[in-house]
Amino acid sequence: MPERRVLQRLTLTMATAASGVMVAALSIPAPAGAVTGGTPDGSQHPYVGALVPPGGSSPTCTVSLVRGDNGVVVALTDGHCLYRNGRHNGTGALVSFASTWSSSATTYTGPWYVHPNYDPSNHTHDLAAIVLKSPPPIGYAVLAANGVTANRPVGSTVTVVGIGQPYLGQRRSASEVITGRSSSWLYLEAGSGNSCNNDSGGPDLLPGTNTVLALTDQGTCSYDEDTRADTADAHWFVTTAATWPTLRPAMSLNLSSSTTQVNHNVTAYGSTSPLYSGETVFRQGYYSGAWHTWAKTTIGSRGHYSFTITPTVATTDYYRVYLPASATHPAGASRTRALTVTE
Repeated sequence: MPERRVLQRLTLTMATAASGVMVAALSIPAPAGAVTGGTPDGSQHPYVGALVPPGGSSPTCTVSLVRGDNGVVVALTDGHCLYRNGRHNGTGALVSFASTWSSSATTYTGPWYVHPNYDPSNHTHDLAAIVLKSPPPIGYAVLAANGVTANRPVGSTVTVVGIGQPYLGQRRSASEVITGRSSSWLYLEAGSGNSCNNDSGGPDLLPGTNTVLALTDQGTCSYDEDTRADTADAHWFVTTAATWPTLRPAMSLNLSSSTTQVNHNVTAYGSTSPLYSGETVFRQGYYSGAWHTWAKTTIGSRGHYSFTITPTVATTDYYRVYLPASATHPAGASRTRALTVTE
């Protein structure tokens, strides 16, 4: 979804001494505001910007220009900010690092990728990266080393930065208080302020540094459940994201049987990376010296696809699956499979 998710549930964050996991319950109303209680950020965090989604005209989320372990720099945000009806990649997103967004602000663009394991039902692996074609000439943030948040005691603070409502497009910052953590989440409550709608993807920084501990994700304008960035998973995602525009998709193809009879069904099935979910994959047959498309289907949310083949002639058919090139990846094709058809 294109903005910060509000949890309509009964929860109250309370850290336990042993694990930092939060328990208890309280009814919390829907929020209004942005980095509530925060102040205009000016040039303090120039690497935090506004994300305008594909086809949009105004910001809906926050990004950070982040350096990966291999030196590659990408605009990092939440997966739910760019996930589109099962699609894990696309183009058309715009990013601005102006302290206040306007329609005349300088923008940057490039293909975007949602974490291949992002689950919209519970927002695990809630990460997305825009691989900017021409990165802006500004500084950048860095992901905290693995496990750093475990060293931040309950009651200590982080600096949150975002561009949300009601100052939509204005970069603002505040402090929030750590109330607990899990292996995936950092839990926060308001300090000098609190992130809110459209601040999704904005960084939770180690105070006084450009080190990203977590990304604003879900909660209300009173407390947060933010995606930890000090994990091996987050480091892997940022480090590899920049390779995806040139990565040829790996496509598999199997047949439920290598032999069949005329008018009997055989299933052709395979998988690819969930990065390509939502795209159209083609089943092709080889004859007359070329590949011809015989059927098409949509790649599922986990990267799977299948076709039903009902041959009408006794012969040997040769099949492959083919994913056409797009602005986010080269073309990909599976190995050839033969199906022997008898009367």
